Amino acid sequence: MQRLYGRLIKPVLLTWATMGFMGAQLPVQASIQSLQFFNGDIEPWIRMQSQRSISLLIKNIHPEGSAPGAVVASPSRVNPDYWFHWTRDAALVMQIFVSGYANSKTPEQKNYTTSLLRNYLNFSHANQLTPNPSGGVGEPKFNVDGSAFTGPWGRPQNDGPALRALTFLHWAATLIAEGRINFVREYLYDGQSPSRTVIKADLDYVASRWNEPDFDLWEEVKGRHFHTRMVQRRALLEGARLAELLGDTQTAEWYRLNALTLSRELLRHWNPERRILIANLDVMAGHAVKTSGLDTSVILGVLQGEVGDPFFAPTSDQVVSTAFSLQRAFYNLYSVNRLNDYPGIGIGRYPEDRYDGYQTNGSGNPWFLTTLAFAQYYFRLANLWEKAPGILVSEWNYPLLQYVAEDASFVVGTKIEKGCEDFNKILTGLRKAGDSFLLRVRMHMDQQNGFMSEQFNRDSGFMQGAEHLTWSYASFLTAVWERAKVPTRSLLQRPNTFRK
Repeated sequence: MQRLYGRLIKPVLLTWATMGFMGAQLPVQASIQSLQFFNGDIEPWIRMQSQRSISLLIKNIHPEGSAPGAVVASPSRVNPDYWFHWTRDAALVMQIFVSGYANSKTPEQKNYTTSLLRNYLNFSHANQLTPNPSGGVGEPKFNVDGSAFTGPWGRPQNDGPALRALTFLHWAATLIAEGRINFVREYLYDGQSPSRTVIKADLDYVASRWNEPDFDLWEEVKGRHFHTRMVQRRALLEGARLAELLGDTQTAEWYRLNALTLSRELLRHWNPERRILIANLDVMAGHAVKTSGLDTSVILGVLQGEVGDPFFAPTSDQVVSTAFSLQRAFYNLYSVNRLNDYPGIGIGRYPEDRYDGYQTNGSGNPWFLTTLAFAQYYFRLANLWEKAPGILVSEWNYPLLQYVAEDASFVVGTKIEKGCEDFNKILTGLRKAGDSFLLRVRMHMDQQNGFMSEQFNRDSGFMQGAEHLTWSYASFLTAVWERAKVPTRSLLQRPNTFRK
């Protein structure tokens, strides 16, 4: 494995790694405007950390002592023990390599990413067939040798099958474009029921079980969850397109019908009085401490479940209002955020969190992956609004727009026309805000080696929790790839617009 790593990873890195509620007011000067001082070297750092993140991801794929295709959540085996293959985490990580496959420039790169994806496919298929305590594909994690984990746990977790289906759906799309439709039919979607192919088995499970209560992505609350439902909706809609393409029209219609019903249920998560999307409904077990209703899993659900339609899109009033309420809450909560000489805000899971990376009766902290999710969210807002004919200012999005464009002159009820001065100020401010989250992450990580753990302490800022959390590195890459999607520019060519 080490020899293969040395020969093949370097060219991969050199090509596709760099693709692409009310409280105190947020200090705009500290968190955005001061980027004029701090971001002078952000571009070379992003390129370097992108390469490091992929290298560190690969070290957690089939490490020594695990089966081929296993993706360990972290090499940490005690305090905490994350030496497992989580269905959710693995799917999000392997999406990185689906992108790598699609953007490979040489046969050597294509062969390496193909090997990773084939091993992951085989491991996932075995997981689906392995008897487990959940009794189906909703089992959240497996031992690294592929055997079932039979200890007590919050199960089932139904976001995992949807995310895994999405990862393989995206690979299937590239394979079909290459003319490899027979491989897709044989190994990914066979159109049979019951199915022995990964995508079809996952999608059938989602379509049959989406309305059943399960545990959320934080593995703490049993009920019905915004994040889970958003990724399920996307999986069903994208799965329907593949099924139709392969001639399985009856199943495609079944998937779409369930996605439509699921969409109606998702509307229940909007709370107009609180002006936020509520993460967990119909709670029947687990933590009952989320009195604020705020949870970053909502933003993760939007980022991972977006399909390009207006339904809870990143630019929708409900999502914008929820994101800004979360940002305010965490700024007020963590003292590390009030270092007014440094930009960016550390974002946690939810304000009432008690898990500190080691125990569940401590104090919750900012996480790298949630802070990076906010970077990705701001970059996506900028990219989506840049393509829009204008921005309609509402009472819901006004606080965020005012935050990113402090000296702009717009009021609720007006439309900011594309290309005008205020429109450009908003786009620039959004990208500054996105960079501020990246710089917050850089402040707390191991800058010399590019290491990221699960969390950083809310007071001291030092890393804690599971070391080398695989999802942290994947989140960095998805954030900076979103940053690179600036029309007519690339990550390597983008001028530094934040310096005078």
